[in-house]
Amino acid sequence: MTNKTESLQDKIARLRISFFSELPGRLDKIEGDLLCLKQSPNDVQVLNELHRKVHNIKGSAASFGLKDLSQLAIEVEKKLKHSLDDESSLSESVLADVQAVLQQMKLNVSEHLQLKATQLNEQSLPAFELPAKELDSESDEQTQIVYICEDDIALQQTLKIQLSCFAYSTQCFSSPEEMLDGIQKQVPDVIIMDIVFPDGAKTGIDCINKLHQLYEDKIPVIFVSARNDFEARLYAVQAGGSAYFTKPFNIMDLVDTLDNILMTKEPDPYRILVIDDDESVAKYHSLILEEAGMTVCTIHNAKTVLDVIFDFKPDLILMDMYMPVCNGNELALVIRQTPDFLTLPIVYLSSETNNKIQFSALKVGADGFLTKPINPERLISEVLLRTERMKILQSFMVRDSLTGLLNHTTVLSALNAAIISAKRRNEPLCFVMLDVDHFKLVNDVHGHAIGDQVLLALSRILKQRLRKSDFVGRYGGEEFAIVLPAVDIELAEKIVNELRDAFQNVSFNSKQGDFFCTLSGGITAFPDYDTVHDMVNSADSALYIAKTSGRNLIVRADQEQGKL
Repeated sequence: MTNKTESLQDKIARLRISFFSELPGRLDKIEGDLLCLKQSPNDVQVLNELHRKVHNIKGSAASFGLKDLSQLAIEVEKKLKHSLDDESSLSESVLADVQAVLQQMKLNVSEHLQLKATQLNEQSLPAFELPAKELDSESDEQTQIVYICEDDIALQQTLKIQLSCFAYSTQCFSSPEEMLDGIQKQVPDVIIMDIVFPDGAKTGIDCINKLHQLYEDKIPVIFVSARNDFEARLYAVQAGGSAYFTKPFNIMDLVDTLDNILMTKEPDPYRILVIDDDESVAKYHSLILEEAGMTVCTIHNAKTVLDVIFDFKPDLILMDMYMPVCNGNELALVIRQTPDFLTLPIVYLSSETNNKIQFSALKVGADGFLTKPINPERLISEVLLRTERMKILQSFMVRDSLTGLLNHTTVLSALNAAIISAKRRNEPLCFVMLDVDHFKLVNDVHGHAIGDQVLLALSRILKQRLRKSDFVGRYGGEEFAIVLPAVDIELAEKIVNELRDAFQNVSFNSKQGDFFCTLSGGITAFPDYDTVHDMVNSADSALYIAKTSGRNLIVRADQEQGKL
């Protein structure tokens, strides 16, 4: 189970060495511009180009953890900015000051280049791409496309690498013109746009304004820049920017923003199960609800209800009171016999107007009673209101407060339901236990707030890289659990190793320095184990083997039975 992928540290070293190797050339070009300005102090074009180059180094250096170099660039930029704002030529004294700071920058770079590779890369970000993949051919997830427009290639690549860990598919462009051409071929979900480019201090803003003129549907834009002045932020707001980040920034904050933008973009429609033996009435109500944007499944035979609920996973059941096989009260009791369906909202839609009968129906566990015929607007309103309210209540009951994943009890209930479904369908099923390696050390060294960021990062990776049909929960502390329906153990091992690879490449930031975390896991499969107790115990035992075998490993219970 040895990870044959090139180590992250080696890849980071290559990226940082490449970045450092470019710095002397960049500084030489700056020195060349200074020489031109000495000869032609009023050359505004050269002054603007000089300012851009210094500005670029300021942001890049800060992003790569080179605070001293970035601070020196800030000193130069301030002096250049003063002349640009006053539209005046650089005086000899200012030129001399800039030249002096430039020599300090060169000395700083020279000192960094003499360090060992391990020292150079202590504060770096990952330097290789993890491709965002669908887990299997039946995955119902759509990859979200993020365009990155940034002329600093090193920073561009680090953004690409980090976002890929969270299953965002990225495409990079070095100029606004290239990005506009790319949009003609494929429209992204979000754009990450720098502001300063070689031809201007607000070229990125101008590009977005032009884009809004070309496309009626506005693409969300996150501006990223080393500029932190009021004018730049105002331009970004006026251009309709969704967020503004000043370099360097925390990657988790950027992921948070992307998540929020894309989660609210296309919410999943509510799933409503209509149970009515009158096919025409069922179809009528279904059409009304579908017109309101809901996904509807109708059944006319009460005997099929349990199978349909397992398969369709409704958010609410809308059912008649009287049916040939059983009445509504009896059917509600049958549904409530399954623990997983105890909180599933059931609303009667019946022509029954007797208050006592309606009340008796509510006593068996239903959540409402609507009378036929019902005004379409009211039907939509009632279903939306009850479904939304139950969604909110369920989120408190079944979700972990920190990560938003299923809680311990709920993920075990999901496993039990998945076992029942796997037996009925004669399909494979896998259960996974995951644990963050050395998590106590993370809390001790970096603090519990940073520890929470680690758990949140892992939860995002799990949610974004797994299917909607999978169940993901926080089992407790730093332990997580995954239920993978219709997945055999070979595919499960591949999926979980992809999750492990993605997580170990996420860079975390704290006052004590940047760091990375790893993950260990145990996998068990049905029908080798066919009860919740046995699946949990076998996965936990496999996880223990992974922990005692060096960590950062995924162990299969079927391969480790002799060690358990």
